[in-house]
Amino acid sequence: SFRRKGLGCQVVGLMMHYGYRRLGAREFGAKIEADNEGSIAMFKKLGFHEESFSSAFKQHCLQFTPTPQEVVASLLDSSITNTYQPALTCL
Repeated sequence: SFRRKGLGCQVVGLMMHYGYRRLGAREFGAKIEADNEGSIAMFKKLGFHEESFSSAFKQHCLQFTPTPQEVVASLLDSSITNTYQPALTCL
C-alpha cells in the first residue's frame, strides 16, 4: 500500500512549487470532504488553514498563501535546478 508514506505530501508540494514558480500562482486552495481526515491533516501540515466549511457539500475549504521564502525554503531546495528535492517532513 502507498498510504501513509508521505507521497501525497511530496506530490502536493511539487505541484505547489510548479504553480508558484512556473505559473505564477500565489494562492492555493483545497476542498476536502468532511470525513477525509488524512487529507485535511496533510494539507494543514503543508501550511493550509481552514477558510470555511460548506455544510451543503460537507467540505472543508482550506487556503494557503505562501511567501516566496516559504516556497523556496519549505518546498524545494532552490540551489538544485530541475531536480525535486523535498525538504518537507511528510510522515
